[in-house]
Formats: sequence, C-alpha cells, structure tokens
Amino acid sequence: MKNLLTFLLLALVLSSCSDESSEDSGDFKPAITTLNLTAKVPTSLQSKSPVTWEQISTMEAYMNMGGMFMNQSNTKKTAKSLTSKVSLSASNYTWSVGDYVVDYSYKLVGEKYEYTYVITLKGDTYATINGWQNTNGTAGHWTYDINLSVVGVPSTSNFNIDFDWTKNNVGNYNFNMVFNMGDYGTMRYVSNINNDLSGDFNFYIDNELIYGSLWNSSGSGRFTDYFTDPPTITTW
Repeated sequence: MKNLLTFLLLALVLSSCSDESSEDSGDFKPAITTLNLTAKVPTSLQSKSPVTWEQISTMEAYMNMGGMFMNQSNTKKTAKSLTSKVSLSASNYTWSVGDYVVDYSYKLVGEKYEYTYVITLKGDTYATINGWQNTNGTAGHWTYDINLSVVGVPSTSNFNIDFDWTKNNVGNYNFNMVFNMGDYGTMRYVSNINNDLSGDFNFYIDNELIYGSLWNSSGSGRFTDYFTDPPTITTW
C-alpha cells in the first residue's frame, strides 16, 4: 500500500506541474464536480464508527482526484513543450519533468468531458490515466494504470485503480472503487450516500466481504466485521 500511494503521488505531481508563462486560450472548460462526502453523512459517525468515517474520507479523496486530473487551469499553463490546439473542444498538451514526459489530451464528446494522460519514462509508458465526467455532474469515471516494470519493479506488481460514481435524480450517490494491486491482491470499496445523510459502506479484499456499515439519517447504525467467525456486529 505504501508503494501504491507513492506512485499515485508521483503521477499526480507529473500531471499537475505548470509553467506560468503560457496563456489560457479560453476554450472549453468543464464544470468540475468535487464533493465533501463527510458533509453528506451524520457527523456522529466520526466518533461512533471511526472506520466508517475514515473510509468515507478515503472515498472522497479519490472521488476528487478525478477533478484534479480535469483541472485545466494549471494543466494549460504547463507548456514545457506546448503542442498546438486541435479545436475549441479538443486539445493536446505535452510537457516534461526530468526524464518523464506527460501527454495530456481532452475533448468534449456529446454530454461527456473526456481526458487522457499518458506518462512515459525514457520512451516507455509508465502510467496512463483515462477518465470522463458528464457535463451535468451526474456521473464520472477514471481509471489509472501504472507499469512498475518501467521503474524496475516486477510487472506482476503493477497497479490499477478503477473508480466510478453516479448521482440519481434525487441526489443519492453511488461509489464503486476497485484497487488491483498485482501481487498484493484486489481491494474494493462500495458505498451509497443518500440525500438524507443515510447510507452504507462495504469493503472487500479479493471479492471477500471484510466489513460493512449501515447508518440512518439520524446517525444510528451498525458496523459488521466479517473477518471474525461469527461476524462481529457493533451498533450505535
């Protein structure tokens, strides 16, 4: 997990480095959806179910990571070697950070804003980030692939993150996040957060349910640890 966070941070830094000298062309700018998920659940969860609160905070961070990738205000200023615009709704930019080269492209396709990052190290693909978000803020997706063999780590330890979210017409959210960590296995986070502050959360390792929580709008709920036999249930 420590390695995963290190490589995530590296790609975040590479995809957001900037050069203040270039101009903003005024072309298409997406309305980036960022969420404060901890404000959408009862604050009592923080003390009554710290594990649930921590997992919701983690989900919030990865949800908003997609917005960081979409944020053109810095990306458009990078231009270490800025390529020409394709059109008002599609652009491509390339810049370098040390031996790394980042190629960023985005476009508006119907009702979706789509973006892609390809990060190479000395000509070999180190990471790719692909994502989209509905322009009306009702759904989004991003996937992140890291080829660790490029930095000398066995290819069986490659990482992949797949994140999906949706919002229905009454303001209820669903989140589904899968971490494929190569030799370290797979983790999955699934959560529903409703407009009345109620919701649920489940955490899986290699498709086995490890723990889950369920709470109502007033903050009462239960936490189940499925790692014990029989499962341990805690209510609050």
